[in-house]
Amino acid sequence: MDEKQVKLLLENEDKIKLKKLLLDIDVICCNFIDKLSPSELLEFLILLIKINTNKITNLLFYKKSMELLKIALKRNQLNHNENLKYLYFCGLEKKTNSHNVKKILQCLPSLEKLPIIEQCIVADTLFKCSIKLKKIDGKIIENIIENNTDYLINNKQLLVSLCKAVRYVGPSDNFTMINLSKSLINSKERFNLIFIAHIISLYAEAHQKDQQVLDKLFDDSWQQIENDENNMNIRIKDIDRILWSGRILNYQMDNDKFYIINKFIKKRYHHIKNHHSLFMNILLSIWMYGDKPINIINECFENNIFDSIIHDDNDNWKIKARLQLLLACIQIECPDIIIPNKLQVPHCVGQKVHNNLKIIFKYIKSLDYYLPIDQLVIDCPIKEILILGISLNHQKIGKIHIDLLDENTCLKGVEEPHGLLNLKLRLLSKLGYKSILIPSIKIKDEKIFSLYLEENFNRLCE
Repeated sequence: MDEKQVKLLLENEDKIKLKKLLLDIDVICCNFIDKLSPSELLEFLILLIKINTNKITNLLFYKKSMELLKIALKRNQLNHNENLKYLYFCGLEKKTNSHNVKKILQCLPSLEKLPIIEQCIVADTLFKCSIKLKKIDGKIIENIIENNTDYLINNKQLLVSLCKAVRYVGPSDNFTMINLSKSLINSKERFNLIFIAHIISLYAEAHQKDQQVLDKLFDDSWQQIENDENNMNIRIKDIDRILWSGRILNYQMDNDKFYIINKFIKKRYHHIKNHHSLFMNILLSIWMYGDKPINIINECFENNIFDSIIHDDNDNWKIKARLQLLLACIQIECPDIIIPNKLQVPHCVGQKVHNNLKIIFKYIKSLDYYLPIDQLVIDCPIKEILILGISLNHQKIGKIHIDLLDENTCLKGVEEPHGLLNLKLRLLSKLGYKSILIPSIKIKDEKIFSLYLEENFNRLCE
């Protein structure tokens, strides 16, 4: 078969039948690949990806095409549309093509000058290839989301691409998501779990809480999780994202919700247990919500489910740190549970001491000559929670820990501790600490700060 016959076959034949013939088609396409122009290469790649998106990067035709397109790029033989298509196909192979992606970007106009669909292609490819947008481009993406919410909700894959890019570069302080929230709340559609996972992750990353949005997204989620008992189509990573993000935003779960999620875990246990990191993270999230899945955790210990997290160098530091946090929660709140020694491997992470915390420390230290305090130190008694504060011992009150309420520890626009700080406060109380929370605005005026501190010490003495 020549290229015209193959093209005709790909355009007209039943996709199910073509899937079965994909490897044979791959061989045939490679026979005439050298005759194809860059435009024709991309045309065949588009036809092939319609047959099977997940398998295309395994095809020899894909690999050879990417090399030929790379040469064409160097020779400036690609037009704007071809550059964009080449960029898209580079993104399918993710990190291995990051160098090529950077080269293609040099041939494209700035992000703000591209149409919205092309902006989404760029954003999605950069995320897949672990390339961070510049901060200024991140703000452009934020504006695209806010100014096109209805259109993007109707084109969810585009919105998901933009959400990924913003999460990766980090949301700016000015990203309010007001229009996005309105569109989500007003939508009559029942959103699918994959879409919900990406949207709620964006809100959590921005520390932006909108209770109506949370309620809408979680209501849609619970129905799908309950209905998954028979078809088992839900992705574990989506459950992980939704539970973790909800907890960061202080979403509350009642016994009915705990029942649903625990039933899901038991039903899918033999599948979930193979995803060690995700499984561990789900259990940590459930613990943070206030439930204690002790039976499941003991079963994980007995079957060495989490051992690979400790020994696998491919797991990033966050996964290892979260495992240690789960173990710390168990030790503090359920000390009767026996934790295998091999899992208790402290994972050290450097922590930056913020200036406002230094100011508070310096001021309290200046008072120690007339306050009955000692053992003043910047630390976190639960080292597995990466939120530094100030610990001290008061002769009358006992152990005290001070936390700063700022953009790093609170939800945006309110002095409400986010989920991790709330967990820290809960565990500190269990360890016998009294807590003082200091809003960052209080330390701007020394008199106001002094009075606020005095009021809190008096409150704890009562």
